[in-house]
Amino acid sequence: MENRKGVSEPGDYQQAVRERLNELRDRYGLSEISRRTLTPLTNVHRYMREGKVPAEFCAALVDAFEVNPAWLLTGAQGTLLSEVNPDTARLGGDLLELVNAMNAVARMRIGALAGREHEKKLRELGDALDTYERLRERMNSKSRPLLAELVDRFHECNNEMQLERGAHVRKAALQVSRFCDDPELLRRLDSVQAYHEHLSGRVDAALAIHQRLFARRMAEGGVNDAQACDAAANYVLALRDSGRFQEGLRVAEAAMLLASDEVRASELFIELECIAGAFQMELGELAQGLARIQRAYQRTAPAKRGFVAIFLSRVELLADLATLRDVRLKGFDSRGRTRLLIRQAALVEDVEELGLLLKDGIGDGPDQVPANEYESRRGRLIHLLLTGRKGDHLGAYHKLIEESPPPVNSLQLREVLARVHVAQAARLAGSTKAAEKATLEAQKAIEAVPPDRAMMVDLLGLHARNVRESLKAPKHRALQQRWSAYLDDRIRAGYGFLRYFQ
Repeated sequence: MENRKGVSEPGDYQQAVRERLNELRDRYGLSEISRRTLTPLTNVHRYMREGKVPAEFCAALVDAFEVNPAWLLTGAQGTLLSEVNPDTARLGGDLLELVNAMNAVARMRIGALAGREHEKKLRELGDALDTYERLRERMNSKSRPLLAELVDRFHECNNEMQLERGAHVRKAALQVSRFCDDPELLRRLDSVQAYHEHLSGRVDAALAIHQRLFARRMAEGGVNDAQACDAAANYVLALRDSGRFQEGLRVAEAAMLLASDEVRASELFIELECIAGAFQMELGELAQGLARIQRAYQRTAPAKRGFVAIFLSRVELLADLATLRDVRLKGFDSRGRTRLLIRQAALVEDVEELGLLLKDGIGDGPDQVPANEYESRRGRLIHLLLTGRKGDHLGAYHKLIEESPPPVNSLQLREVLARVHVAQAARLAGSTKAAEKATLEAQKAIEAVPPDRAMMVDLLGLHARNVRESLKAPKHRALQQRWSAYLDDRIRAGYGFLRYFQ
């Protein structure tokens, strides 16, 4: 029976694979292959000579050296995933021709070609420019499909969390993009780049790309189509994730003012208005934020309310218009809303609600929070402390921060959140000295937050409670008074949720 590539027997197929393995040996050496694949040197040597080559070893080669699986198994395509295919090689030849044409133009001193005696040079210049334009158009037609394929591969790497491989694809895409003038394709590349930076934890780099995308749309006429509105929404969400609430609100307001009538009737515009309301909710403009979010919820089709419902649940809780139980009984519309409820129940130390949420809201379902996430693990830890279970819960929390750090992009804000939560855990554990130390460290972290960043109002409410209950010494009286005044001021502004912390 014939196998692929004309190999007629299993032994012949294994021999063909070994021949390709020996090509890798000639390129990298046995020791390097052994080291990078975590395979004993004797085993690597045996695979090169005889027997069946294990699939695990082939997979290790793919991961360690970016070996092309198609080449390794069948001999098709290039040896490495990063190597160019024939179409790309032909494209490279055209690139060289294009560069030569550009060099021909560059060598001519255009400013000196003024008289009749220079007509020949001017004709040469015209010919060179014509060649350049012709080649440029040809390059566009050839680079466009190649770049589209690379962007798709880059996007797939992001979705599969193969960030290192995605970085290699990104590098290739950026090189090809220099010879492509397709604006929509270049925007797609930027969008996928921003997502890659976000997944890699490089918040400022992601923000810079989102800003470039938004600015490009503004230069093309404002928020006049769905893509421009989407760019604005992605930008303000990136600002929100980094704690830049004031800047995010300004950008959202500007985008809404510049939106065309057609865009104002779209779902993306409704989401943008909801995000603007969420900024106001965190910045002290609770009534305005509530009105905007409620309006966005009403304008959204019932089947598509998941995104807006998260913000509506949060603003209703903060305004004390609904209890945790009220929101829970509406059903888990989304994983995000379930995560919000677990977080809020742990914040206010509601043992009954937290227990119910942990029981029904953690799992692999579409509306459940995965068990290994920060909020899930923290919720279980707080529940253990509230129910008086014995154990090194404070040590468990420090381990939690190492294994599942808080999902906050800003380093300063992540530090605040972690310190405030440590102080809460120490207080609930009854460790007086540890609670005092952790609360003071949280205060220091709060004071170190840059002025252009904002902290969640309810997280600060929890800190106020930690200050009141953990800093009993007279020397801390001024700090206690400051945070007591903060709670009073926010409650008067409508944040009834903060009464839980008084």
